[in-house]
Amino acid sequence: MDRQRTDKQRRSLDEWRAIVGRFQEAGLTVAQFCAQEGVSRARLNHWRRLLSVSSGVHEQRRPRPGDFVDAGVLGVVPAAERALVGAPVTVRIELGGGVSLTVSRT
Repeated sequence: MDRQRTDKQRRSLDEWRAIVGRFQEAGLTVAQFCAQEGVSRARLNHWRRLLSVSSGVHEQRRPRPGDFVDAGVLGVVPAAERALVGAPVTVRIELGGGVSLTVSRT
């Protein structure tokens, strides 16, 4: 494959999978790899995110202020834990700026 293509040329899904795979094995920074491959950093990062989401593999990143944090949902409780369902629960969420939200079940 010609690795000196300009970023203006369309690449197929299989080509992007191959490029992302080469990046993961190269041990280079994004900037170094993109210069070598002739792709933009933004385009490579776009395809890395897209392919990681479609494969179910998500990169971990540090949450930023304002990010949504999925706390999950309560599902079916196993029989051994049903006695705890009625137990008191307090959830406190620090919203920042000295503001907090507290929800209690007694």
